[in-house]
Amino acid sequence: MSVTPDLLPSLVKARFGLCLETDLNLAAGTASGRGFFCVQEGLSFGHALLWASKQKLETLTLLAVDPEVAASITRLATAYSSEELCIESFLLLGGEFQEVAPSGAPTPPAAPQHLLDEATGLAQSIDCDVVSQRSKQWGEYASITCYGLEIARVVDHEGSAVTEIGVGQADREINALTQVASIQERISLVADKVSTVRHRERNAQHPLAQLDRAGYLRSLASEELVDLPNLISDDQFSANPRVGLNPEKKSLWVFAANEYAPVFQVVADWLEIMAASPIDKVYIAVPEADSKYLDFAAVSFLGVETAIESLN
Repeated sequence: MSVTPDLLPSLVKARFGLCLETDLNLAAGTASGRGFFCVQEGLSFGHALLWASKQKLETLTLLAVDPEVAASITRLATAYSSEELCIESFLLLGGEFQEVAPSGAPTPPAAPQHLLDEATGLAQSIDCDVVSQRSKQWGEYASITCYGLEIARVVDHEGSAVTEIGVGQADREINALTQVASIQERISLVADKVSTVRHRERNAQHPLAQLDRAGYLRSLASEELVDLPNLISDDQFSANPRVGLNPEKKSLWVFAANEYAPVFQVVADWLEIMAASPIDKVYIAVPEADSKYLDFAAVSFLGVETAIESLN
């Protein structure tokens, strides 16, 4: 079930007796200084906070139709509720508003050591990183990345480490049919191509350069831009390739993919971290050509200083 803009007013009217002025683009609306926002289908807690800040609300009521999402936003609502903006949340089930207990804080992926060891051995002779990742199909696995782009993964299959090579599912399937070289040689070939496009030639128009731009910016920051203030060394980056935390300096780096990524997607990347760690300043790293599109004045209510760093 999803909540559409035309359905929300009747639900709120029945439960709270309020007549909503709805947003035609969102399942959201306001009434008497109170806002109602449905977190669903990609509309995150970050969306809701930015929307609330623009509406100048006193109370924000978050609704979710998925129990896991409801538990997650309840946890974040508790962390971000304040005297300026009271935030509450409900699970919407069968037209009824139900309170839910907050979920635990999410944990970063941690691949089994035998998978990390296997991936490290394969990547040792090429310019690649090994990080833990998580997927619905394989659970936690070891990812081999080249300039922020996954080129191979080592997964657990019935207790054994299995290596899949390629960029994306289709590429991995094709590589599985190709046995003309050893696993390490095939990984090296893919790494060389990706490195050429994303690093040596900086061919921004190539399809391989368009994939996972946030991961690419992260690799630039950790390898080349040593003159940036409060730069986070590679071992201090979190498992999420789009964010990096420096607890000692209370600074956070967020890597924004491009100008088409709305600011709320960037905000969502650091909300979880800010809920658990004190942050004084957030650096937003974006491609130089995209920096003019970003305006972070809307997130001033988060109470942290923001700065935009343009990367090429």
